[in-house]
Amino acid sequence: MKRRDFLKSAAAVAGAAVLGPNVIGCGDAGETSLAPVRGDGSSPLHYIENVVILQMENRSFDHYFASLIIDEGRTDIIGADSTFYNETSDGSARIYAQWIDEHYEIDPDPPHNFGSNNRQWNLGMNDGFVREWEATLAGAELQPKEYDSKLGLVMGYYKREQLPALYTLADHFTLADQWYCSMLGPTWPNRKYSHAATSEGTRNNRGELYARTPYREMKEKGLTVKTYASLPFFHFGIIVQDLNVGLADTMDDFFRDAAQGTLPNVSIVEPDYSLNDDHPPQDIRLGQSFIASVYEALRQSPQWERSLMLVFYDEHGGFFDSQPPPTVEGEELAADGFDQLGFRVPGLLIGPLVKRGHVFSEVVDHSSVPALLSRIFELEQVNERAALAGDLSLALDIELIEHSKRPEAPALTAIDVRHSSIRHALNQPFGQPELLAHARRKYGVDLPPYAERLRAAEAFYGTLENRRVARIIGN
Repeated sequence: MKRRDFLKSAAAVAGAAVLGPNVIGCGDAGETSLAPVRGDGSSPLHYIENVVILQMENRSFDHYFASLIIDEGRTDIIGADSTFYNETSDGSARIYAQWIDEHYEIDPDPPHNFGSNNRQWNLGMNDGFVREWEATLAGAELQPKEYDSKLGLVMGYYKREQLPALYTLADHFTLADQWYCSMLGPTWPNRKYSHAATSEGTRNNRGELYARTPYREMKEKGLTVKTYASLPFFHFGIIVQDLNVGLADTMDDFFRDAAQGTLPNVSIVEPDYSLNDDHPPQDIRLGQSFIASVYEALRQSPQWERSLMLVFYDEHGGFFDSQPPPTVEGEELAADGFDQLGFRVPGLLIGPLVKRGHVFSEVVDHSSVPALLSRIFELEQVNERAALAGDLSLALDIELIEHSKRPEAPALTAIDVRHSSIRHALNQPFGQPELLAHARRKYGVDLPPYAERLRAAEAFYGTLENRRVARIIGN
């Protein structure tokens, strides 16, 4: 197939024009199934009107989900078992995959820049996680006892009771166990791939994104896109030129729009990069309650029946993963190594038309997200890499358009959030210093003082407590 054929493949679906953003997906009284909003109804994509994208930070697939294999005995999931290990730098010890019980906050932050990631990968050996971590710990000037207690953390995994939101959603919807970062790099280049299926040749946290995204053609077709963020200026939307957004809509706006059934066709929900994006040393329970709040708002929305939610992580954050990442086709900068994927990350597809209790083992990467948007909204693919990316729509089930065949979506229970964890997170350096510097240069804004941010965080988590997805405990 020629390149232009790939780029036009998503737009070739026959059907009517896309409807506006405010179609309520609950169905009329007496209806037994959903009616398509575009196309001939032969694809589950024809029934989806709203996509919610939530990309978190810096956790690997095995770090979050190896427990399903090691502790729960699952054989349908690709991942580490209890025999997976890395050796220490001097070869004197093997550090095996291990449960990290009470370590909800991991400090210092494991290394995850382009150089560290390549050494962790080691041409597919995946044996450098401990060696890179040792160098970080050595620089932290720890006492020997503390050093020993932290050595195994990058080989650590959590259990379901520590990640209740993600595990419940994985139980009831679709868990992708072959979702890879788009490259062996840090946050910015991987997030660029999430929007445009390219980093435009960048390997570090620098440079705005000028490449074409689906949002450009969506706006031309009268479709709607919004960015929602807890910190209105400090979100990745200020990097993506096609979004053309400075001041984002707030999370209060998101909750209101979801409740009123006025969410746009695409909602890009950004965590607070100083509080609940899951980037170490933040307490993972802060992130769990944030994920739960977005899901619950969507589940209770009148737009739920025509919605799809994606939850995934930008990169592995220096934590272990057992699967050597493959290369991909269609990368225009393959000669410079940009066809090499990064490590696996947690990825979930959530919604009424998503396969239930399913493990999705097709190889996908962040380029699959703009590819999916182009398929849903009948747009031209943004580039060849997107056109050839793994197809996330294969995790959807056309039979679920029938109301009688669709299981009820689970309600998530409240997650304990410690007030001390909120203070600890806000006392750390801002999790995306390059984003902070960019916002300062572009908009002349700075982070509010600590006391103001603490009041805002307390109010936000108080809102989540009222929404019954968080329970604030302690002082």
